[in-house]
Amino acid sequence: GLKDTLMVLKKADENTFYQLPTGTSYYTYGGTWDYLDKILVSQSLLDSKELKVVQNSFRILGFPELSNPYEVRNPMRFTHGTTYERIPNRYNFQANSPNQTGVSDHYPVRILLERRTN
Repeated sequence: GLKDTLMVLKKADENTFYQLPTGTSYYTYGGTWDYLDKILVSQSLLDSKELKVVQNSFRILGFPELSNPYEVRNPMRFTHGTTYERIPNRYNFQANSPNQTGVSDHYPVRILLERRTN
């Protein structure tokens, strides 16, 4: 939940944010990152007298705890045998242990909102 995410953010140092992925999901067949997940902000929020969106606060939260390495195992692909680090650890309902379970094949995204001071 939100409380858990906030705790992770408080523990993260600045280097964590520089190491975040270049997309919200990784397309394993094509070997590319995609931006499938977005945050839409309504005009009423933009016009709000109480809240404002913090400029440049959008982040992809691709923390190591949500990630696993992924090895390409397709001899027909030129990247066969390549291991990519920090790919989203997708949910696996057949997992035998908690660390294999995963959460989602997409990383969470966030923006920051601030109270306006008038």
